[in-house]
Amino acid sequence: MTSDNLRTGLYDTHISLGGRMVEFGGWDMPVQYPAGILTEVKAVRTAMGVFDVSHMGRLYLSGPKATEFLDWVLTGSVSSLRVGRARYCLICNEKGGVIDDTIFYRLAEDHYLLIPNAGNRLAVVAWCQRWIDEKFS
Repeated sequence: MTSDNLRTGLYDTHISLGGRMVEFGGWDMPVQYPAGILTEVKAVRTAMGVFDVSHMGRLYLSGPKATEFLDWVLTGSVSSLRVGRARYCLICNEKGGVIDDTIFYRLAEDHYLLIPNAGNRLAVVAWCQRWIDEKFS
């Protein structure tokens, strides 16, 4: 398979395991393996599974207004999250439409890691930058 898409560090592993690769957010990612989706679902529910998330975005936010900003821009409560924990939430526009679903981690008191989806990374960065500039600078 030749492609102009980006590849994760696990690309060769996915290929060697028979992963059927598709374009996802500009990346070559496995959508299925030879054992089939039902086998994968059973494994995840009864034992464990591994998902390659290295294609996803990483936004580090820190500073004295980081908690206030994230409480404002995310649907999940940031201020109530303990250090070392993570939470799934949404990033919504002014009309309540979803820009992306994301996971954020509270790394330290005022240090966070936001994980947007690969295909929405640039939109999330632009959205966050807009509100940092307009409301939190």
